[in-house]
Amino acid sequence: MTKVHLWYTLPTKDYLKGAVVSSLSDTVETYTESVEEDDEEDLNELLKGITSRAFEYGVKYGLVVNGRELIAPACGNLIDFFEDVALSIVYAGGGKDSIIELMSLPVEVNPLRNNPVTRSMSIEEVFFPEGPLKLFFGTFDPIKFVLYRKHGKILEIESPDNGVTVRVGVEEYVEGIREDLIMGVHEVEEALKTFTPLRALYPKIQWVKVVARYALSTW
Repeated sequence: MTKVHLWYTLPTKDYLKGAVVSSLSDTVETYTESVEEDDEEDLNELLKGITSRAFEYGVKYGLVVNGRELIAPACGNLIDFFEDVALSIVYAGGGKDSIIELMSLPVEVNPLRNNPVTRSMSIEEVFFPEGPLKLFFGTFDPIKFVLYRKHGKILEIESPDNGVTVRVGVEEYVEGIREDLIMGVHEVEEALKTFTPLRALYPKIQWVKVVARYALSTW
């Protein structure tokens, strides 16, 4: 039987606070300069950037199939990682059509509707620029991308940077990581409750929960 394992490191409570506090001075400086230069930045977006960093620095994650690592040593935003993993489950279950249906949902937390870059792009351009589903992992170098191709009940996963291609049954893939994903999203949501500024990330984690629910509802 194929073994599929999702792993990640979760920042400690003290680390989360320290990461946010250490970023505040940089943000204040950026905002002040933008006002002085008559090009005022969106303070709310700057604050979201601060809180996002708390789940980036020192965070590591990976996806192992039969002992072969597909993502590490990419590291970066943990919430983005869970979103991409959930998207891969959506694709495993229903292919391209399911991704298009999900990303077309008229919900306020849908990032494609709120991002000025992706808002002007088609879903195919964002997620299927080369044909297969293309997901990026990592905030800092080395950033990895992984290609997913669905062949009936078989999922082919290619990590060009790692030089690895694996084939796994769709059900084995989903069953192997669903509990890890559910636990990871829950742990991040609980972490947001520990420090008031982190609550700015609630819409982001809510979107990940929407994707996860959508993905797992078909199984």
